[in-house]
Amino acid sequence: MAETRSGGSPTRGREAGATERAWRARSGRVFALVLVCLGDWQRNSKTALVLGIASTFLALGLRVVNGQDLIFSHRNHLARGATQCEACHASALSSVAAQDNHRPEEKTCLVCHDGAQARKECTVCHRNPQKAVAVQFPVRSFRFNHKLHLSLGNVAPVLASAVDSGRYLSPPGDLRRFLNTDNSCLACHRGVTETDLATEAHLPRMADCLVCHTRIDPPFSCAYCHTPETVLKPASHTSGFTDSHSSRLAVPDKSSCKVCHGVKFTCMGCH
Repeated sequence: MAETRSGGSPTRGREAGATERAWRARSGRVFALVLVCLGDWQRNSKTALVLGIASTFLALGLRVVNGQDLIFSHRNHLARGATQCEACHASALSSVAAQDNHRPEEKTCLVCHDGAQARKECTVCHRNPQKAVAVQFPVRSFRFNHKLHLSLGNVAPVLASAVDSGRYLSPPGDLRRFLNTDNSCLACHRGVTETDLATEAHLPRMADCLVCHTRIDPPFSCAYCHTPETVLKPASHTSGFTDSHSSRLAVPDKSSCKVCHGVKFTCMGCH
């Protein structure tokens, strides 16, 4: 079976290295083209930016979703009951940094996929085993301590209470139905029981954090969780936004402002 994260034969190692170098080279071109798109956006519109970035990714043949080579179903594994989150993501229990990679290594899969308990062929997990490479782990723009937060126990009831009382600072959508769980992991990583490969959509929302981290004083409180290089200013906050944002016609729904500015912000907070 090909590696999902690290290890493998020397030949596969060389292939993975060549692929990573090519990926980095393409990433550089992506960044350059995105800067051009940003220039177009400043001169024209947000639409130009969106179309420009989309065409950049298509032109370079980059996959938007990591791990498309992998065949895996959280839904099926968790439905078995005996499979717990920590069986595959044990490193999260002691993790103190958001940049830590908690994707399981191949040896973790082989504990069950040993040919006796479950099938062992490479094609069980890889669409094209001969070209399987390590999945690129994204750079995180925030700080997070799994070990500390897991020590607090299950936060699902706390999040549910915030949604029910209206204290949740973003439109909750359908997240409330996931909060009747006794699984501490699923309180924040909602929906993985209904999906195959997990994506960024299964990470906690900022509004989740703000249920407990209630001190909101931008820009000073932002640095508590976000790294210095993080760009937090929304694309909508252009030079003209300064004059127009107080108008109900320009910004008819100000509920989206809460997740950054809280509910007690005043004009003097920014001006």
